[in-house]
Amino acid sequence: MGNVGPTRTRYFTYKYSCDSNYANCQYKEVYGLGLGIGLFDWKYYVNKQGSFVLQQESIINQEQGGQTTPSMPCANSYE
Repeated sequence: MGNVGPTRTRYFTYKYSCDSNYANCQYKEVYGLGLGIGLFDWKYYVNKQGSFVLQQESIINQEQGGQTTPSMPCANSYE
């Protein structure tokens, strides 16, 4: 993670090209999000004979300042 030091992290996994039971998925992506940092890691896996094998990884360790304007157009999404 560059030079930001330890941070609390959450990983989000996205599987796709699955069967109707959300099993036997062909692909998987894992996104690493750091508290106060945002996206810092992405991994792409392919299912090979029942096991996910890492194909590609991007480590995003160049800190860049920015800003955004919060927008929550669907009120029921945060109630």
